[in-house]
Amino acid sequence: MSRTTTGRKAEVVAGAERSAERIPTIAPLSSTAAPKLSELPVDLPADTPVEPQLRYVDAPVGAALEGQRIHFVGIGGCGMSGLARMVHARGAICTGSDLADSPVIESLMDEGFAISLTQTAESVPPDCDALVISAAIPTTHPEVAEAERRGVRIVKYAQMLGELMLGRTGVAVAGTHGKSSTTSLLSHILIHAQRDPSFIVGANCEQIGGGSRCGGGDVLIAEACEFDRSFHNLHPTLAVILNIEEDHLDYYKDLDEINESFAQFAQRLPNADEGGLLLIEQSMQQRDVITSGLQCEVETIGFDADADWRVFIDESEAKLQTPGTPSLNEAKGRSTDGANDLLEHRPLTQLFHRGVCVAEWQAPLPGRHMAYNACVAAVLAHRCGAAWKDIETAIRTFHGLDRRMQWMGTRPSLSGPNG
Repeated sequence: MSRTTTGRKAEVVAGAERSAERIPTIAPLSSTAAPKLSELPVDLPADTPVEPQLRYVDAPVGAALEGQRIHFVGIGGCGMSGLARMVHARGAICTGSDLADSPVIESLMDEGFAISLTQTAESVPPDCDALVISAAIPTTHPEVAEAERRGVRIVKYAQMLGELMLGRTGVAVAGTHGKSSTTSLLSHILIHAQRDPSFIVGANCEQIGGGSRCGGGDVLIAEACEFDRSFHNLHPTLAVILNIEEDHLDYYKDLDEINESFAQFAQRLPNADEGGLLLIEQSMQQRDVITSGLQCEVETIGFDADADWRVFIDESEAKLQTPGTPSLNEAKGRSTDGANDLLEHRPLTQLFHRGVCVAEWQAPLPGRHMAYNACVAAVLAHRCGAAWKDIETAIRTFHGLDRRMQWMGTRPSLSGPNG
């Protein structure tokens, strides 16, 4: 039995059948609504040129979702809620469970999803074709145990996401740091450029409508997480490795094992003649190990002068506000008195491709790392068909996302707003 909290406008929904009676307002995914990547007239400069399947899965699940009954454990999470919406848009009847109510749960139920606010064996609907879980869900979880007992397929989040990339231009953003910021900014650029992308971001970005979107274009953008080797299940056409550091050492033995995992991820890209591209940070020590033997196109990006795509920050051209462009504070409806000048310090970021400046903008968010993320998003957006002028405009007007250099308020210094 699925239930709601007291005072909820939505009715209590019993099973997935009632979910099918309400038609959600979700735009369908369609590979014919926009041209594929190979058909786009990309104006690049003239010189631009496996892990085994999860043990739980016994058959592909993304190719024929129409009418399938799919249950999502932890459906209130940023990634899982977005994935559920995409699967529903493919014609599946989706249900879910979570331990607490939230605005995300409210929104999903308003769209027609039957959701249980308990996680027990009884939370799994009687008619269930597949159970989707995140990498953090243990095999002892009561819903997982019930699905195994009944012979229901158990599919991890990353594999379902990978299946949705098949037949589309998948863009995977990998790295220890910067995945959410880069994915959000790339999505913002492609929306502005009218490429109508689909995406899943592991954080909330108000400017792009939250953490997910079901667009009608060919492009599907997603973060590629290395934990549990989840990103080995994706099927991207374009990918970036932003950086690699020691992380998730509860799962990986050491940095060498992490490097090996990233190398296996890169090997999942298609050949260069099929559009496969890996963009990778120029100065990382592991770069040669990761790119060795790859059949896809490989380009480097970074602050080094010998990178294929060079990021350059010109502090001498910093402005407190770009003429003709709303500042970050104005766009958010904030006061623009002297106390906010720090947020309005916007140095000029320039992106060079093999010595030629192809785009520049006043940085919307502070930090070299954000300038780097913006340039990565710009390169990938251009490969997806966005014009440089649209890319520049979109980056200038990006407001950021939650918990990543997020503006929280103003507190004047003791000496006054001007120091």
